[in-house]
Amino acid sequence: MQIDCFKSAGVFSGAVLGWYLERHLIGFEVTPKMGWKRVALRFGVGIAVVAILHLAPRVLLLTGIPETWYELIKNFFTVFGAAFVSPLAFTAVEHRVNPLALR
Repeated sequence: MQIDCFKSAGVFSGAVLGWYLERHLIGFEVTPKMGWKRVALRFGVGIAVVAILHLAPRVLLLTGIPETWYELIKNFFTVFGAAFVSPLAFTAVEHRVNPLALR
C-alpha cells in the first residue's frame, strides 16, 4: 500500500507541476485545422519522450534508494514529461525558436 501512495504522489506532483509550467510558459494548443501527419508526428514524438523519461530513473535502482522513492521519481518524470517536456519539444521544433520566449 505504501508503494501505491508513493506512485500516486509522483503522478499527482508531476501532473500539477507539468500542467502549471505548460500553461504559464508555453501555452501549447492543438487545433482542429492540424493535418493528420502533424498529429501523428506529435503522437510518436510524445510517446518516445515519455518512454525515455519513464525508463531513465532505472539508474537510481543502482544507487540503492528504497523502492518507494524510486516509484515516486519514476512516475513524476513520466507524467511531467507528458505534461510539459513533450509540448516544450513540439513548440521548439515547430517554431524553431526558444519556446519559453514565446509568451
